[in-house]
Amino acid sequence: GGLAAYLVGGNYKNDLYIADHFVNSGGVHVQSVDIRPEFQFHTETMGTWTIGSTGTYLQSYKYQTLPNQPFYEFAGYSTNGQTIAGTMPQYSFYTTLDWRMHNWQTIVGNTYSSAVTDIGSTPPAVYLATRTPTRVNSYFAWDLQESYTFDQAEAGRLWSLLKGMKVTVGVNNFFNRMPPYAGLSQAAGNNNPNADVAQYSPIGRLLFVTANVKF
Repeated sequence: GGLAAYLVGGNYKNDLYIADHFVNSGGVHVQSVDIRPEFQFHTETMGTWTIGSTGTYLQSYKYQTLPNQPFYEFAGYSTNGQTIAGTMPQYSFYTTLDWRMHNWQTIVGNTYSSAVTDIGSTPPAVYLATRTPTRVNSYFAWDLQESYTFDQAEAGRLWSLLKGMKVTVGVNNFFNRMPPYAGLSQAAGNNNPNADVAQYSPIGRLLFVTANVKF
């Protein structure tokens, strides 16, 4: 497929026309389920607890290069082909536990991606017909942050400025978890450091401090 632009000559040489023709294009069939459950509990002496998760179950991702070619299943694989590339875990979730009490708030977050099979640049069915599956491990990362919101009594004379100010100290990827190794599909020769840095963060542990206030 493609997008072509043509300049028309004659008296209309300054007119620009767009011809949008999808020729020799394959297809993509995707089946997935997105979920976002959340549960909240109020207590008299221990504050409010909230647990929630945002996630996707990728049941199927079938890709066809050309109309006369077969569809190949890519869900659960890591690949770096010419027409399709990336890591497609079947399960991906970000889950948080939020505790609030008085002026304090604590949040613990977890990133999870299920394990996949590394197939290099070959379609999965073709690769697995002659080779042993190569596993790319599942990925876990933990985040932690603590916040405090100033009220009128604590702000004192600066109340008009500080009331409602929220100060947060946190760390992302607390255990400094690096992306899982994928030597076939994400080799250094393809300008990737043996890991899919588009799917998994290569930053590692990150400390931060923020302060928010509304006037």
